[in-house]
Amino acid sequence: MVRYTDNEPSVKLSESDPVTIQYTWGTTGQLKAAVHTQATWSAITANIVTAIRIDRGDIMLHAAPLTHASGTLVLPHWIRGATNAISPGFNPAQFLEAVKRIRPTTLNLVLTMITMLLAHPDVADVSFASVRQIIYGASPMPSETLKKQSAYVQRYLFNIMVKRNAR
Repeated sequence: MVRYTDNEPSVKLSESDPVTIQYTWGTTGQLKAAVHTQATWSAITANIVTAIRIDRGDIMLHAAPLTHASGTLVLPHWIRGATNAISPGFNPAQFLEAVKRIRPTTLNLVLTMITMLLAHPDVADVSFASVRQIIYGASPMPSETLKKQSAYVQRYLFNIMVKRNAR
């Protein structure tokens, strides 16, 4: 067994050091790798912490891949003392069960997921009372979907359209 200390590691970081590589189709339709640096990842985190209410004890339910937009929400929730609940993928029935069991305060979904949830026969049997906000992105929400959604969750909706083309 390895012993550890409370001492900080002596690793020097620079704002230009890479933190993560995220793959995107970008605006060109061509797959590319977007490299985020310490500086860009810090800016993303600061923007999220500033724009979205995150309280100690909140629960963020992730259904989208953490290698994409959902992953940008992990650190801000951790910093604020919230829990990140990560589902193994998106299946509407399993997601609705997770909402019942976990009682998340925040959801991150794309429009296709929201549409699939609203079309699921069990959606009316699930209480979304714990959900304070839904973060969605990738496309604007049609007014008809917005009306259907508001019957279940009358909370804040944030449409985040992120420029993911890092240098």
